Amino acid sequence: QSSQFDFGFHQYDAYRFTLKNMRYYKTNTPFTQVAFNIGNKKEQNIDIILAQNFKKNINVGLDFRILKSPGYLLHQKTANSNFYIYTQYHSTDKRYVFLINYINNRFKYEESGGIYNKEILYSNDVSSPNQYIFNLSGSNKVYKESCIQIKQTYTPFKYKYNPKDSTNNSKNFKYYLGTISHDITFNKFSEQYFDYNPMSMIYYNRFDSSRTLDSTHYYHLQNTLSLTNINSINSKPFLFYKLSYSYSIIKIHQSDT
Repeated sequence: QSSQFDFGFHQYDAYRFTLKNMRYYKTNTPFTQVAFNIGNKKEQNIDIILAQNFKKNINVGLDFRILKSPGYLLHQKTANSNFYIYTQYHSTDKRYVFLINYINNRFKYEESGGIYNKEILYSNDVSSPNQYIFNLSGSNKVYKESCIQIKQTYTPFKYKYNPKDSTNNSKNFKYYLGTISHDITFNKFSEQYFDYNPMSMIYYNRFDSSRTLDSTHYYHLQNTLSLTNINSINSKPFLFYKLSYSYSIIKIHQSDT
């Protein structure tokens, strides 16, 4: 488990692309996968995966997906979009690896503020969604996240490379001391709440009768240097270890009107 600073934005974890759940593809020919699903009430889900190798040691890829739903009741519309792009290079002997990744996540959904005419919940006729009146009619919440990572790894061990063997069997290696890794990652988060019809009595002491805004912005720059054999291709290392030094710069900004 990471001991780094955690701002607490985990409500979208099931839908986000992250550095941990990214997938890298190595293909002999260009690869394309397109998935399109339609659900109830005009729900739409699109997922597009593209990957291609330029030479044997350079590959690029893209994963893009959209999830939209108008919701069953009024003011329940959601629109999610996510994508990541990556490029990867490794030396002929696979001792040096260079990675660049970019991730973008965006979630937008309407806020209703709850049902105003609660007595309708006890009615026997609630078949029409238009019967419900909500406290809010023009409010939205938008969550944005972007991440860029530049990572280099170098493995200082003697290596017997067999191009016909794709199993990476430990017999191909004389000894393994560990992998040196240098990682620079910049993350930018923002969560914004808008309401362009803030005349509801749900707000108190409002400053602007034309709109209300509440936003949080979070920036995180991290520089990490490490040496580890945890991801060792040697199936039976004498000792698992990880030495790491990390330096972080964090900035948080909040505003409201």
